[in-house]
Amino acid sequence: MKSDLNCTGCHACSNICPSQAITLQPNSEGFLHPAKNAALCSECGLCEIVCPVTTPPPDNADTPTAFAIINNNEEIRLSSSSGGVFSVVAKKVIGDGGLVIGAKFDSDFSVIHAETDTLAGLADFRGSKYVQSTIGDSYKKCKNALESGKPVLFSGTPCQVAGLKNFLQYDYRNLVTIDFICHGVPSPLLWKRYVAGKSKNGQITKINFRDKSDGWKNYSVAINYAGKIEKQNFQNNEYMKLFLKDVCLRPSCYDCKFKKINRCSDITLADFWGIQHEFAELDDDKGTSFVLSHSVTGRKIISELADCTVREIPLESAAKYNPALTKSARLPKNRNDFFADLIAGKKNIKQLAKKYAAVPILLRVKKSLKRSLAKILKIARRKK
Repeated sequence: MKSDLNCTGCHACSNICPSQAITLQPNSEGFLHPAKNAALCSECGLCEIVCPVTTPPPDNADTPTAFAIINNNEEIRLSSSSGGVFSVVAKKVIGDGGLVIGAKFDSDFSVIHAETDTLAGLADFRGSKYVQSTIGDSYKKCKNALESGKPVLFSGTPCQVAGLKNFLQYDYRNLVTIDFICHGVPSPLLWKRYVAGKSKNGQITKINFRDKSDGWKNYSVAINYAGKIEKQNFQNNEYMKLFLKDVCLRPSCYDCKFKKINRCSDITLADFWGIQHEFAELDDDKGTSFVLSHSVTGRKIISELADCTVREIPLESAAKYNPALTKSARLPKNRNDFFADLIAGKKNIKQLAKKYAAVPILLRVKKSLKRSLAKILKIARRKK
């Protein structure tokens, strides 16, 4: 098993262990890491073999094909992070009698990997969850379904998909894997503290990291309580500010081994930031997906997408607006100070954001002017 700095918390080691000697336990920063029970361990070495950091799975060799895609179902698109592509693929898999495995909120708003074989269950998997999910035994459930002949769609971070591929050790024809362009995974401890703080305002019934009611580019974090909704623009939300400042990320995210153009997944999803500059006709500020197909399976799926607007595009058209496709998050000098404060628990999230995610006043003014100009231009376009 890898050291704390390299481990991605993908759970491949715990899923493969025949002696059940490995469990994932949170460290002081809240990140899950493997813990080995020496009394149960048979020293078989399978945990090292399946670790995607120790032994990366092979990537698809061909240069991926890039697309801009919009789900034409307005309701599903607005409830999705960007263009709503995941839902279309998932619907096809379930329609074929298959299983969809992805990240969802648990009853206490921790994020876990779970499965569904119903269309109604897909709603829980839509939208971004800006916190590391707990895989649990999802790899085992995936394999069992594949072995029974069911189609399976597995969605996760690039390292989780790599962990699944290593765990399976076989190229199943009935498996579809989707990863996404990942900024990095923030601390579950930070998320737990954030939710606890918000719970003081009332019982939380829903959390939406990407509320589009004010537009896709200017999205908000919306928290539903019984009878009211609290909404904050992502640039003002304390949790998102800390996330985007990179101070709260998992150590492995600062040197990610899975940020690259060629990947082991079938499809990579992302927001098509910059769509207004490249293909303005596809920009209505409701979300457009940047999609990469890496395999024959991925290309076949995209060619068969139903009720979608699909445009094949040059890879560089969207890649230049998504640097996280290939570049790891930078390691802030004050990361250790941030976690020391978080672990001590003497500062609330608002105080942590003020100390570690403050935006210089000149930059705040520049952003404010840019938002005002964007609103003016939007109003002008509507009047034409």
